[in-house]
Amino acid sequence: MGIYGAMMKGTEEALSLVKKVLSNLPNSYREKSNVLTTAFDVFIKCGDLSSAEKLFPKIKKIVTSYGNLMNAYNKNNQPEKTLDLHEQMKFDKIEPD
Repeated sequence: MGIYGAMMKGTEEALSLVKKVLSNLPNSYREKSNVLTTAFDVFIKCGDLSSAEKLFPKIKKIVTSYGNLMNAYNKNNQPEKTLDLHEQMKFDKIEPD
């Protein structure tokens, strides 16, 4: 399976690969919006909420980033975090679709 396929399936292979790539990237690349957003998406897809939460403050806040994290919280039986994030979304003036 290729890198993209592993990432789309949310496999352990993808999670390991993304963490390895991130750790080896120079800081100037590691902080780029598209790199952070891709890593955030993979962490969510793979169920690594701890890593996703660490990246969330660094990524561009759009409806889908909030929604993806709230869905992950719901799937992991963390409704209180979903509600807190919904409040943060309102505070940040992000309107749901």
